[in-house]
Amino acid sequence: MRMVYCSALALIQDNKVMMATRPDGKSWNGLWEFPGGKLENGETPENALVREIREELDAGIAEKDLRPLSFASLTFPEKDMHITMFLFACDKYSGTINPKEKQKYRFMDKSQLEEIKVPPLDENLLDVVKALLK
Repeated sequence: MRMVYCSALALIQDNKVMMATRPDGKSWNGLWEFPGGKLENGETPENALVREIREELDAGIAEKDLRPLSFASLTFPEKDMHITMFLFACDKYSGTINPKEKQKYRFMDKSQLEEIKVPPLDENLLDVVKALLK
């Protein structure tokens, strides 16, 4: 079984969390997710998240501003794969968010999080993020 490690970001501004849609051509495309991606060889979860946010959203985040929040771990037998995703919270970013893969994004409050469809790993993390929002 292949082991995959990912980092994801709960970017929180004005009591809302940013969610982005999965890009076309990827598993669960069109569903909302916490932005982030796979760790590359030699990367820490924090390194990977800084890189992924720059690559996906053209925005900057700093490792020093990331707070470990939770993680999700799930086996996908049909893909012979197990994914562990580390979720970090952050309330600062630099630049302007500009999704590079033409995905949608928006900041959502607690009630909006109740109405969206998310991939299985993100689903396991929604309650943790909702608890942070008032």
